[in-house]
Amino acid sequence: MVRYVIIVPDLKRLLQGSVDPTLFIRRNGNDLLMAQIYVDDIIFAASTPELCDLFAKLMCSKFKMLMMGKISFFLGLQISQSPKGIFINQSKYSLELLKKYGFESCDPVDTPMVEKSKLDEDKEGKAVDPSHYRAFADADHAGCQDTRRSTSSSLQFLGDRLISWSSKRQKSAAISSTKAEYIVLSRCCAQILWMRSQLTDYGLGFNKIPMYCDN
Repeated sequence: MVRYVIIVPDLKRLLQGSVDPTLFIRRNGNDLLMAQIYVDDIIFAASTPELCDLFAKLMCSKFKMLMMGKISFFLGLQISQSPKGIFINQSKYSLELLKKYGFESCDPVDTPMVEKSKLDEDKEGKAVDPSHYRAFADADHAGCQDTRRSTSSSLQFLGDRLISWSSKRQKSAAISSTKAEYIVLSRCCAQILWMRSQLTDYGLGFNKIPMYCDN
């Protein structure tokens, strides 16, 4: 336990995130501790269980607080942790939406896509490096019948893991499909830059981040 005292001797040695002022980080060699504050809730993670336990004891000695144990639910996200990894879903929120709009009795399907569509192999295509940080963006044009505004959608992957996603109606009406694509690209790019800064705070550096959009 001696080596963990070096990384967390007191709370003043935690460094504030460069973009997110509610993120605090402490690094020492291969050891990493991250603490995220949301109003009066704190979630934290570390490179080892021992470091997590040490930080929890330190916080309880400084403040009056209740430790809730391993996180399983936070801000509408259901979180499951196992030796295979950390899995996040919004099944509870999805069920609440179905109930709100009267679709509780509908039968689920594996995918809304037509299964008969045949995809041809791209023999000249290059294999994708799954370790890259990639982003995809797309938008329809005037899809809302009431406002004639388009809907932007974007996905951000780190390796082969989806870590951020968005689907939202645009604030203004685009005069063409190209303009609608420009809007979604700009928002996707802003998200990429913010996430890159966050990853830099974690000690992960990415210089070139490919972004894809069809037209």
